Order: sequence, then C-alpha cells, then structure tokens
Amino acid sequence: MELTLFGEGATADQPFMNAGLIIAVDPEQASQGWVRVQIPREQLTFYTEENYERTPVTDSDWQELTVQGLRINPETANGLTVRHFVLDNFDATAKPELFKEMAITFAVIEVGRS
Repeated sequence: MELTLFGEGATADQPFMNAGLIIAVDPEQASQGWVRVQIPREQLTFYTEENYERTPVTDSDWQELTVQGLRINPETANGLTVRHFVLDNFDATAKPELFKEMAITFAVIEVGRS
C-alpha cells in the first residue's frame, strides 16, 4: 500500500506537496496479530504533483508546509499496473482482472515532528 502525507492544496504560489512511501504487509505476519509500521522521514519520497504527474523535490524545499492529511492507497509494490505497461493496447474485456484482497484495520496513526 502507499502511505502519503499531503500538505496544503495547490495555489498560484505553491504546488501540491506530498511525501510518500510504498510499504508491503505480509498477510501471514498480519494474520498473527498487530503489525507495527514506523516510517522515518529519511525513507519518504518528497514530490509535488499536478494532474497526477509527480515532480521530485528535496525534503528541505518545502519544510514550512503543514501536513494536512494522510492518504492510504492500495497499491502494487512498484506503483504500476498492467495498464501502465500495455497503455493503448489494454483491453479490459480480453481477460478478467485478478485482485488479491486483504482486510486491514488501523488502530493508531500518528505523525510526529521533532
């Protein structure tokens, strides 16, 4: 899944800022109880985004922005889907798409700042 901290919305003076990371949760490990996930700032990828196009930035470029929220997106390990690779040749009716599903419950979500 992809965890993304996002900042204030885009304005004429500032872009839409994000800091994210794709993490994998092993279903067998999760089935045995709670899984604690901690993500140090150094592991986040910082980027601005416009029309779903990401532009990498350094974490120091936008330190004054306040975190407004957290997006949790189901995602593949590399963030790409079959449609990314076949583009215009993708035919949704050619073969049924398969999905691997897993239930996840979040007990506590914390964002710390030092």
